[in-house]
Amino acid sequence: MKNKPPQEDSSLYQEKKRLEQLSFLADISRRLTFMETAEVICSFVCNKIKELAGRGYVFVTLMDESTQTLSLRAMEGLQDEGIVNNILRILGADPRGMAFSVNDIIDDELTAYRSGKMELIPGGTYALLMRKFPKAACDMVDRLLNISSVYTIGFIHHNRHLGGVIILTNSQNDIEENRDIIETILSQASVALSRIFTEHVLQEDEKKYRTIVENMYDVFYRTDKEGNIIYVSPSGARLLGVDSVEKIYHMNVAKDFYTNPEERNTLLQKLYTDGSVIDYEVALKRFDGSIIFVSTNSRMVRDDNDKEIGVEGVFRDITERKNNEELLRTNELKIRSLLEESARAQRALLSILEDEMEAQDKIRVLNEELEKRVLERTRELDLTNQNLLLKTEELEDKNTRLADEISERIRIEEELKKKSEELETFNKAMVGRELRIIEMKEEVNLLCAQLGIKPKYVMDWKDKKQES
Repeated sequence: MKNKPPQEDSSLYQEKKRLEQLSFLADISRRLTFMETAEVICSFVCNKIKELAGRGYVFVTLMDESTQTLSLRAMEGLQDEGIVNNILRILGADPRGMAFSVNDIIDDELTAYRSGKMELIPGGTYALLMRKFPKAACDMVDRLLNISSVYTIGFIHHNRHLGGVIILTNSQNDIEENRDIIETILSQASVALSRIFTEHVLQEDEKKYRTIVENMYDVFYRTDKEGNIIYVSPSGARLLGVDSVEKIYHMNVAKDFYTNPEERNTLLQKLYTDGSVIDYEVALKRFDGSIIFVSTNSRMVRDDNDKEIGVEGVFRDITERKNNEELLRTNELKIRSLLEESARAQRALLSILEDEMEAQDKIRVLNEELEKRVLERTRELDLTNQNLLLKTEELEDKNTRLADEISERIRIEEELKKKSEELETFNKAMVGRELRIIEMKEEVNLLCAQLGIKPKYVMDWKDKKQES
């Protein structure tokens, strides 16, 4: 800003100066609005602050929010390469390519840096470089540049620290005179930087979102209020059987794809009532006329006035699942039929087993009677043996006959046991059961006859049949 002309009236000068400042700031604000990169903003702000700082040096830094580090992006006042080389030689490194961690800034300086106001920081270049270089070397740089004061002010927007400006000067008057303008420029630049950073984040998010949508297997769609398709993800072409999603745009989802357009009205009613649906099943027509089943998660889209403007959601192809469910229902019917048939077979088998158990009971009774007769016969034989002891010759003869009779009885018992086992096996096999039981009854009668007992079973019907 120009110095005050001594001949002008003070109030007139102040008004003129105020108008110049407003015009200056308005021009800066307008130009910042159209800047598209943070680098351009940093260079522009650095240049404008240098105009206000006079003979000072101006440095602009930006914050990397992911690492919380500051790095130099623009500087004004150090155009002399000789001076720059001397500084680098004194410091032993080039701070222009370094990243400075916010954690290395002491609390008081960090608070001043984030205040959004221009603050005087004690310590000169040593504090400016966050004490990363020897203090003696930094003091030599201060003397080389003739620096007596260091001012700092951050790019702050909604408590978001985006970077800042550092001013090295030996004249505080120039800085203090333009303090309000510098702070206003930084405020305007903070808004512009926040916009660019936010736009960058939004662009990255949109890129990620678009990548996800364009590569997802399910189909994302959006329709207007009338059901006309205004967006569908690339997977929609595969789902609906068309080579390009562009052919789907502006088609009506109800008329062109629903097998029953009335189902669309049912879905809309649920969306009006509940706002969204989850896993809602719909039958759709593909371009070739084939039917597919989809499950949709959809919601009603509303504008800022809460007015319905369309529907968006995701379709998932569940045709295979529906076919599997139908196959499962068919198999369940078959299994139920088989189980019922098996139940009938089990009842029949139980009936046969009951008959077998009855036959086994009869055999058991027969065995018990045979054992009883054997016991009786054994007692008779014991009595006979006692009598035979009185007569040696008769005893030997009777013993011989008794031995023969016992052997015969054992043979008969074994045969009877064998026949009983055959009868049991026969009963289990359930083939020709009645005929085999009759034969075994005859064999039992024959064995009873050999034992000298009354036949167990009456077989008159057979004799009558033979006579006829």
